[in-house]
Amino acid sequence: MSRIATGQKCATTHPSPAIGRATVHVPSPVVNARRRRHRAAQRRRLRRRWSQRAGFTILELLVALGLFLAIAFLTAAVVDVQRQGLVTTIQGARARRTAAQAVDVVAAQLRGAAASDITIASDTAIEFQLPLAEGVVCEAPSGPLVVLPPLGRAGAGSRTRWRAMPEADDAALFLDPTDLASGVWRRATIVAATLRNDPTLCRAPSGLTVGYTAPDMAGEPRLELSLDALPTGVVAGTVVRVQRRLRLVTYRSADGSGQLGLRRCPADSAVPCGGVQPAVGPLRPPAAREENAGFRFAYLDSAGVEVGAADPSRIAIVQVLARAPRLGGNEVARAWLALRGR
Repeated sequence: MSRIATGQKCATTHPSPAIGRATVHVPSPVVNARRRRHRAAQRRRLRRRWSQRAGFTILELLVALGLFLAIAFLTAAVVDVQRQGLVTTIQGARARRTAAQAVDVVAAQLRGAAASDITIASDTAIEFQLPLAEGVVCEAPSGPLVVLPPLGRAGAGSRTRWRAMPEADDAALFLDPTDLASGVWRRATIVAATLRNDPTLCRAPSGLTVGYTAPDMAGEPRLELSLDALPTGVVAGTVVRVQRRLRLVTYRSADGSGQLGLRRCPADSAVPCGGVQPAVGPLRPPAAREENAGFRFAYLDSAGVEVGAADPSRIAIVQVLARAPRLGGNEVARAWLALRGR
């Protein structure tokens, strides 16, 4: 057994079967206690250090909050600028489309119109006779009924052309066959217009000459017009035109915006026109000054000189101007529409 000097650590010596006389030293309880105290002290120091660093001071919080608010304000400002730019772009495109549509509506309605078709011409309204159909009477009239050749063919076998189906209160104009040189048109009011798929109608080209081949149209409908009274001298072969009296007006709607509207008028000019139907809007509201008006008509003669509304027969060109509001300004569309025969 080995000696233990005074003041030395106590240890128990055990012989090792693997290495003969070598010994393994096991720490004494004193050493274990010291180690536990040291580890406990380290843990306390660590907890104290972390507890001191876990929070923020008021100054640090204020600085962080200020940075957050500054970043949020800048982000909101950028988003608002982008939003305003997008809204401006969308409103501008919508205003351009609205102004162009207003001009297109007038151009479509006046297509094929002549100066003699215009009855009222002002800076805020125009009234005209819209050509709907034209053809020839292919059957001897039976009372107030006249029949036109089939509508479905546009070649040499057809003598009828149309852009819309005639309706009641439209006007039918018949060229007086007894005075072709003077070009006198006899007027009647249409009571009803129907399509009749009757092959017995318009079979014989009575009163018709060039290009009328009835057998090619046996299966296509004929246009039958019922009139309030048959004008004198109408026979098979008489040229007929169908017109509709319309009025384009600009007005202020209930919400204060300007609108372009269409009014349907009876064939009899003594009868007032019907209610206005909105066509295009919103536009700038009507105004006395031209530069502020949302929609304006102007009329020029063949030399380009503006003519007054008192003499519609001199009108050769109808000038149309439309203004649609957008954010920060207006979108403007213009058109110059030449009348037929000018």
